[in-house]
Amino acid sequence: MQNRVRSSVSTGVPLTLLALFLAAGISPVLSCCMVPTQYPGDVDQVRQQGAIFFHDGHEVLVLRVNPTFPDFDYGPNRLTWIITVPASPTGYEAVDEVVFEESRELYLSLEGLARAQLPGELITMGVSPGSASLAVMEDVQVGPFKITEVAVKTGSGAGELNEYLSGRGFPTEPEEEVRWFIERNFRFLCIEISPPEGVARFKTEAALPALKIGFPSDRPYFPGKYSARQGNFALALTLFTSKPLDLAALKDMRNKLEARVSAPIQNLFTSKRLGGALASMVEALPGANEVDRWYVNALPSGGFNPTEDGIPQIATWTDDLFFSIGDSGDLPPRWYQGDLPARSPLGRHPFLALGVLASVWLLGIRVVKGRGRGAR
Repeated sequence: MQNRVRSSVSTGVPLTLLALFLAAGISPVLSCCMVPTQYPGDVDQVRQQGAIFFHDGHEVLVLRVNPTFPDFDYGPNRLTWIITVPASPTGYEAVDEVVFEESRELYLSLEGLARAQLPGELITMGVSPGSASLAVMEDVQVGPFKITEVAVKTGSGAGELNEYLSGRGFPTEPEEEVRWFIERNFRFLCIEISPPEGVARFKTEAALPALKIGFPSDRPYFPGKYSARQGNFALALTLFTSKPLDLAALKDMRNKLEARVSAPIQNLFTSKRLGGALASMVEALPGANEVDRWYVNALPSGGFNPTEDGIPQIATWTDDLFFSIGDSGDLPPRWYQGDLPARSPLGRHPFLALGVLASVWLLGIRVVKGRGRGAR
């Protein structure tokens, strides 16, 4: 199993713990990227980039990984990348990574607007999981990705998945490592990636485009649980949802990912239509052309998978990364207007406006009373 992916096990791992895993014939944690069994080195990940677009039970996930091969001055001749999704995908597309740049730029723009609209500053300034299927779907080629959807029957171990992996020269998966996904009818997207045309092997790093995947889901989903053996990698994740996220659940998710943001509020929104590469991402969402407001949340993490006692943090998760949709109680404060046309401080802050009107009214009463006394 040492060729599957580089382990995050530190030198302080208890030997008895490792011995237990070896005796059981399994590795202690999960994986995401795999190298062929004949390749003598391992694969690491330094960073993942993700963007989620979610509306009315359907998701478009854009994901990019950054595999590296640190043991030699060359990489393998093939690579398999496995992504878990809660239901059978509706489509794939290889896309340019500019979608992540535009996601970050839009979020930072909305964050700046939120800061500019802070009341204090203004006053001072004046997919439902799919049913079980026993099929290994036909390959789909998009860009450099040859994608095979694999669904595993509950109670059959990891049969269909391991048949795919072993038949292509990759290590197989112990049932203990994939049981959580099998019990929930997840699909395994097995993505075989070859070096660029005319090149026999990858270099020490695989420069890959982003992969866009559409699928039904009852909540926004990001595949994190299967990446336990990828080391303590960084993550840049942005969510675009047509309804606000549940703030309490979002806080828990930020803590889980060790993601920190400096925005004064969450569920920042844009009332303008998404443009550029972002617009093309939502085209696959049914009914998305009717959305007049997108809520944008960012979760940047420098690393959320540290290893303790030989076990990466992700391996202890009891659930994957599902984000809960909120309600009216999770909306931003009334002073925040997003990127709507600018309004005056009085228009944005009704209490400030009432205070000003009350002051004018009281001043008018004093003037009238003063005139009355003068007349007498």
